[in-house]
Amino acid sequence: MKTMKKHFVALILAIGIMVMNIRKKNLPVLILAIAIIASVSVMSFISFGEEAENGTVLGITLGKSLGAVGLRECSRTQGPYSFKKYDNKDSNCYQTNGYGSSACFTQVIPELSFHMTIDVILLDNCDRESPVQEIRATFSSSNYEKVLPLMIGKFGKPKTTEKSDVQNGMGDKFQKIESIWNKRGLSMYLTNIHNETDLGLLQIARQDKKRSVALGSRKESEPDRKLF
Repeated sequence: MKTMKKHFVALILAIGIMVMNIRKKNLPVLILAIAIIASVSVMSFISFGEEAENGTVLGITLGKSLGAVGLRECSRTQGPYSFKKYDNKDSNCYQTNGYGSSACFTQVIPELSFHMTIDVILLDNCDRESPVQEIRATFSSSNYEKVLPLMIGKFGKPKTTEKSDVQNGMGDKFQKIESIWNKRGLSMYLTNIHNETDLGLLQIARQDKKRSVALGSRKESEPDRKLF
């Protein structure tokens, strides 16, 4: 929003300067110039608003298809019985499974300094050209201190943060941290412990999506910050 306001103010100043330069010369030209600049101002204001609404996280833009943001399908290698399997060393791409509409899923492996797997929920999960509605990223709980500063660097401090004590099946106790953001038309949830496992979860959904996001340090590396 701050960036949008700065650009809008700059456009208003540009209008003022042009008016001063033209007003002594030709009134019709002045009117035409003001009309053109005003139209550009409105379009720029709208476009920046759309950019804020559709935040890009981990190279994925919610509300757009994977192809629209340049993500490709991961490369495949020839396996036994002529079965082609995905090359797990290939990153910044998506993998698919199309064994019936109920089982269709899309997964993205981002190129980070630590391992993360992103499940992508599309408007139509079997149509990879349909827009992304939600992403669910899992990572090792030990990497939570890497994910949190990346989120804060991009979206600021969370709206709320809650801490609670949880216990696993072995009787070991841990502190669970849950944070929530609501910005840029997105609802975001981050936790270091998901379903009493050793995995953390980052869940991001569009706020206009009927299915809501569940309410439930080491310095980050430069490549990670850029990808986020």
